[in-house]
Amino acid sequence: MTTPDLGKLVPYDPAQHEGFVLQTWVRSWASARYPNTTPHSEEDRKQLSEARTNIFMGVWDKYRDLALRLTRTELIKVLVDTEDENIVWGWIATSPDESVVHEVVLKYKLTARHEHALRATAMKAVRSMVGHLASKKIGRTGELRSLKALGMLPANWYYDTVYFAGAQQ
Repeated sequence: MTTPDLGKLVPYDPAQHEGFVLQTWVRSWASARYPNTTPHSEEDRKQLSEARTNIFMGVWDKYRDLALRLTRTELIKVLVDTEDENIVWGWIATSPDESVVHEVVLKYKLTARHEHALRATAMKAVRSMVGHLASKKIGRTGELRSLKALGMLPANWYYDTVYFAGAQQ
């Protein structure tokens, strides 16, 4: 992976972005159910990988329709590379009026603990996606792991526990 040229936010285009957005969105839902352990052996790593795959597939089966509906009804912006728009660095999904943030995703390598050289770039990317929302008191429905990993989850964002109940009707 090259160092990202932060790129620009573009509207979600299912033809270009659906696979990445759906996979990472459902993976974020599933990751809330992952065992929070660090594997110590190859056997542990294999078992954890299998467990995570099973969890992901179970979440995908259960929430596929909701995920597909949300990609059609919610506001999604994708962060693409400036020089090559086929390179996706992340995305943000909000309610259409931006009163609820569903998810903010950056590629894992940008937020990984061992990638100190990319931290400033990742933080700049987050600011480009959520800067206009950071000071507002708004709901959130997702874990927002990318923001947490960077220590950038706004304290004034609260869990909106009823948004999806309305979305499923």
